[in-house]
Amino acid sequence: DKRYKFLFIKCYIFMFLFVILIGCLIQLINDCKGIETLEIESFNFAEEFLRDGRVFVNSSDLELPNDSGFEQIIAIRFSNIFIPKTINIINATIQFKTRSIAKKKNGNLSLIIRGELTANPTDFSSKIYQNISQRNITDSYSIWSPEKWETENESNEKQRTNNLGDIIQEIISLTEWFSGKDIVFLIERDESDSSLNTRIAGSGKDFGSPVLTIVYENVTCVDVSGIVDRFSQTCESWSTRNCAEYGKLIGMSDSEMVDVLTACPVSCRVCKINETIVEPESIETSSDILFPHWQSITANLWREESKTSGISAINTNNIALGSRNYSDVLTAISFSSVKIPKTANISNSFIQFISDDENSQGNIILKITLETSRTIESLSNDNNNEELLYNLEKRNKTNNFILWDIGDWDFSGQKSSSQKTPDLSGIFNELISYDSWSDKNSDIVIFFERFSINDSGNNSRIAKCNILEEKGSTFDFRPILYFEYFSSAETRIVEAYASEYLEQSIETGESWSTSGDLELMNDSGDEQLVGIRFNNLDIPKFSIIKTATIQFTSKEIDN
Repeated sequence: DKRYKFLFIKCYIFMFLFVILIGCLIQLINDCKGIETLEIESFNFAEEFLRDGRVFVNSSDLELPNDSGFEQIIAIRFSNIFIPKTINIINATIQFKTRSIAKKKNGNLSLIIRGELTANPTDFSSKIYQNISQRNITDSYSIWSPEKWETENESNEKQRTNNLGDIIQEIISLTEWFSGKDIVFLIERDESDSSLNTRIAGSGKDFGSPVLTIVYENVTCVDVSGIVDRFSQTCESWSTRNCAEYGKLIGMSDSEMVDVLTACPVSCRVCKINETIVEPESIETSSDILFPHWQSITANLWREESKTSGISAINTNNIALGSRNYSDVLTAISFSSVKIPKTANISNSFIQFISDDENSQGNIILKITLETSRTIESLSNDNNNEELLYNLEKRNKTNNFILWDIGDWDFSGQKSSSQKTPDLSGIFNELISYDSWSDKNSDIVIFFERFSINDSGNNSRIAKCNILEEKGSTFDFRPILYFEYFSSAETRIVEAYASEYLEQSIETGESWSTSGDLELMNDSGDEQLVGIRFNNLDIPKFSIIKTATIQFTSKEIDN
C-alpha cells in the first residue's frame, strides 16, 4: 500500500532528524560546559626486563608485558601535555595498534597501568639498569584486561585502555606541575595474573605509536574552603569558568589564588558565602594582582657560524647544536613578535626541538644566551664577506647563561624531554630588565654553543628545522619557544583602526563593502545594518575592560 510506504518514509525521516537534533543538543551542552579533547602521539618508550633490570629504548614494538619469555615493565612518555591544571578529566585512554599476534600467548591477560608521580620525568636510558622500575609511581592505577588481538594493524576498542583519568589527575595536581609538562605511564602484568600471555603493540611512526586522548571539562572551580576570615566568613567555593586557565596558579598560596580570581571578569567573580551571593565590589582585593599568560612562538630564522672560519650557513633544513662535521659552530635562532610586558615575571620558558639524526649521542654540554641589543640585525643578512665574518660571535649577549647537558637523541623525529631545553626564564628575565626592552612585537635571538670548560669533544645534536608538504598535509618541524609569565595589573590604552566595513540593506539583503562612507543607519531611505571589523586587538584575555569607544569622523550632514 502506497499510504503505508509513504508513512514509513515520513517516520524514517522524522527519526533521522530527531537523532541529529539530539546530537546537536549534546554537543551544545558539551560546548557550554567547555568540553575539550586533546590527542598526543608518543614516540618515546622503554622496556625493562624485570629479571635483570636491562632497559631497551624505542624499539619497533611493545610487548605487553612479556618478550620471548621475559617479563617486563613498559614506560611510555607523552610530551608537552598542554592542559589546564584545574581541569576536570572526564575520560583518558591510550590507543594502541596491533603490530603482530602472540599466537601461543594470546589468552586472558590482566595489566596494571600507573603513572610516574613527578612533574619532571627523567629520560629513559639503556645505560642505567632498572631505569624504569625504580621510578616513583602514582597511588591511582587502572586494571586493563584487553581482549585477544587477532588482526595485525588493528586499532580499535580492543586496543584501547580503560579510563586513565584518575592517574593524570593525580600527576597534574602536583604543585610543580604546569601545562606543557610530560607524563609517563608504566604498564606491567597485574599480580593477579600468573600467565605469560601478552599483546604486541606497534611503536614509532612506521608501526603506529600509542596515542593518548584526554577529554576534559575546562571549568575552573578552585576550592578555597580552607580559607577562614578571608572575607570575615568562610568562602565555600569559587565556581566559574575561564578565570585561571592553563594552570597558571601553580605555586601560589591560597590567598594569592583568591586575589587572582577576584581580578577575573565580573562574570567570574561570585563568592558563595552561606548561600548568599556577595557582589564583587564588596570583596577585598589585593593591590598586587598577578595575571598569568602563555605564549608559544615558532622559529622564523636560524643560522650557524663556524667557530673556526666565521662563515655562516643560513636556514638549512636542520640545525646543528655544538658542532657540524666535527667543527664547532655558534648557532643562532630567531623568534619574532615576542610580546612580554616589561613588568612581567617569567616563571618558565623552554624550546622544544625535534631530532633529525639517529646518531645524535655522546656527552655534550651547551651554553645558551640571548642577544641583548634591541636593534637586532637580521639573521638572513649575508655575512660571508671578510668585513662581516664572526658576525654572531661579535653580538652582545646576556651576562647570565643556561647550561644544557643533553641526553642522547635516539632516532630521527624524536620529540620528548630529551629535545627540550632546561628552563630559560633566568636569561629572559635579564633581557626584559634592560631599559631598551619593549613588548611591541620584539624579536629575540637565542645562541647555542659548546660549553668548552666541561665539554672538549666533538659530539653534537642535529634538530629538524623545516616545513614539509606531503600528500596535501603540512608538517612544521621548526623549534617552538614557550613562555609562562605573570604580569602586574596595569592600565593600558589599545587603539586599532577599522580594517573592513560592510553595509547591508535590511529590505533586500544586498551588501556593499567598498563604500567611501558609512550611513548610520539609513541610506537614501533604505534602512541598513553596518558592520565594522577591527583586527589584531592586543588585549590580554584576563583584562577588565573599563571603557571602549569607537571614534567616527563626520563626512557630510544629512538634514
